Amino acid sequence: MININGTLISYYFICKTKLWLHANRINLEDNSEDVRIGKILHEINEEKSKKSEISIDNIKIDKLTRDYLVEVKKSDSDVESVKWQVLLYLYKLKQKGIEKKGKIEFIEKNKQHNKIHYVKLTEENERELLLVLEDIKRLISKNTPPAVKFDRKCKKCAYYEYIKGIMRFWWRAIHGNLTLDELRKKESEIFGSTDKKSSFSIKLQYNGMDTERTKPLPHKVFKKMAFKKNDKFKICFKITENKDLVVNLFKLSILLGGFGQRSRRGFGSLKIIGEKTITSEEMITNLIKTINKNFKYNNEKQTKEEKYPFIKNIEIGRDYSSVEELLKIISEATHNHNHNELGFAIGEKRLASPVYVSVIKENGNFYKPIITTFEVSDTKYLKKEEEIDQIQNNFKKDIL
Repeated sequence: MININGTLISYYFICKTKLWLHANRINLEDNSEDVRIGKILHEINEEKSKKSEISIDNIKIDKLTRDYLVEVKKSDSDVESVKWQVLLYLYKLKQKGIEKKGKIEFIEKNKQHNKIHYVKLTEENERELLLVLEDIKRLISKNTPPAVKFDRKCKKCAYYEYIKGIMRFWWRAIHGNLTLDELRKKESEIFGSTDKKSSFSIKLQYNGMDTERTKPLPHKVFKKMAFKKNDKFKICFKITENKDLVVNLFKLSILLGGFGQRSRRGFGSLKIIGEKTITSEEMITNLIKTINKNFKYNNEKQTKEEKYPFIKNIEIGRDYSSVEELLKIISEATHNHNHNELGFAIGEKRLASPVYVSVIKENGNFYKPIITTFEVSDTKYLKKEEEIDQIQNNFKKDIL
């Protein structure tokens, strides 16, 4: 059973992708400056109020007075999310026979006067709250996060670059030999859980990476901002255990995956400087087996109810003289093979493409596509299995 706390309901109104990531233990906020400031403010407030924070069930209340439940925040940039957080707390207290009103105190730096907002739990917003709680349960029970909706505030988000989340994705993809319960148990040993810290942390270091306008669909004319080709940056790891496994998993994630928009269609591909380029399916398989010695392609151990995306096969394609040429071929193939079997969005139903195309650069300045095909877990909107394979193979043939 999912116990929804103040953090989850707050993220529901801020960013549903962030909500899913946090609920599924993909938590990269440890190094966030905003999060550190928030924690310091809580510590200051706790000292002033003589450690008055109260824990009830799975929620923590900053302060309770005779009339008010008080919540302290560092900024009023997301008043709506804090309001619903306080409404959840008031609802929890009401269930225990305690009737209070809510008070939100915004303690902002460089400002002389704090802002105060008052909140009251009414019959109407209590009904709305219960609907929100049900929707949160629905969202976080999904196998994949909701689609990202980028906004200006994303640049300050602690989840903006979630490398660890991408590593977790590929870790799951190569463990098709495990049931869902086995997967979660082994996963927690590396990525952590509510009872155990992650075995590694990540920091990103870069000095003003350059951006340029580029075509996300190379066969179309419109452009979007992106980092320039050949830009460099550092990814720093602090690893407490499972060092070789974590390092090899990172190498695999860089090899097969990408970062950012259209990463399943070649964009966002990276190369580790000084690392020998992997140029054969056998080399990829050997790398995978350093992480999961029991790995096999097209492993069918899961029951239908438990099935999650796992790797069916990996293929490396021919040489291309430039990355621009390759990205254009990938884009044209995507346009020419517009089928649900290659990913879709129908209302609230969506399927991330089960065919993942990344790009590797060889030492001779040639580029090759690597195509990873996943087992499709939900075939409700798809054709029969043999037709799925044929559609996907036709798409891959145009690229390989």
